[in-house]
Amino acid sequence: LRLADGRVLAAERVILATGFESEPGVDSLLAQVLADTGAQTDGQGHVPLDADLQITAGLHVVGRAASLSLGPMAGNIMGARWAGECLAAVARNELAERV
Repeated sequence: LRLADGRVLAAERVILATGFESEPGVDSLLAQVLADTGAQTDGQGHVPLDADLQITAGLHVVGRAASLSLGPMAGNIMGARWAGECLAAVARNELAERV
């Protein structure tokens, strides 16, 4: 990922998933991560995240599932903007730590 200032952020993989189901599907990546980490949704599809929107180190969650962290707007355009700002700050901090 090349940032506007020319720096490059390397990632092993970036996954983008969309959907409108309130709870993660049984065979979904999110359901697998929840099972692997022992985390659970609140029964309405919301996942407990840290301040960097991570469910576990290196796995950031946005959208409706991040409503506990971003608020009720998480699943719409404004929530996507807030999540983007948060993740951009995380990327900047990670780059700064590498220098």
